[in-house]
Amino acid sequence: MPRRQNKQADDEGSGPGAWIVTFSDCMTLLLCFFVMLVSFSSFDEVSLNKIAGAFNCENRDAISDQKHTIKDSIVPPRPRQIDRTKAGSEHNTDHSLQSTRNPRRSPDTTDTAAHRARQVLHIPSGQLFWGKGSSFVQSGRNRLRTIASFMKRVPCQVIIGEIPGADEFDGDEQAILARGLSRSWTLMQYLTVREGLPADRFRISGTHGAAPRHFRRQPVMEVTLLARDTFQ
Repeated sequence: MPRRQNKQADDEGSGPGAWIVTFSDCMTLLLCFFVMLVSFSSFDEVSLNKIAGAFNCENRDAISDQKHTIKDSIVPPRPRQIDRTKAGSEHNTDHSLQSTRNPRRSPDTTDTAAHRARQVLHIPSGQLFWGKGSSFVQSGRNRLRTIASFMKRVPCQVIIGEIPGADEFDGDEQAILARGLSRSWTLMQYLTVREGLPADRFRISGTHGAAPRHFRRQPVMEVTLLARDTFQ
């Protein structure tokens, strides 16, 4: 009787075997396998270039030309048709060339006369000056710096004036004229002193012209560029 009880107790205590592998163990072994695979694997230069080319390849159409060319890629290049000249079919074309003794002089691209004799720039005064004064805002200086770089390339005469807004014609004409002359003088001083343009190329005007339709309700600085032959 005691032997039977001991045997039954041994059968109950013997659980599952020690070689059962859990899911966590499988993931650990799989991770170790990939680490060893990457550690002991070697890629030559061609394979590395193909892998890099695969990462650079995008599955979308570009709106502009690509700035770089993918030399090596997993995607094979499209075959190009090359029209090769047959051997022996070449012929000399030197006899078709004609020499010109007095070639026509090309127009100077830095002269407004090559394109047009008169060019007018309209800038809202609120984008150049503070309030109703003649002190520049920072964005106005940046805009004038761009215009000055253009004037340095174009040898032309410049006339500066201010066109008052449509709502200002009923006001004090003398005050409006004085403000326009002050702003024109300030603009000319900036272009000649700060930007180094020749002072003899500039004139200021107190007369009122016609502003574009979308500028009529606000004062506008008018900068007129005249070609040298037109001004003379």
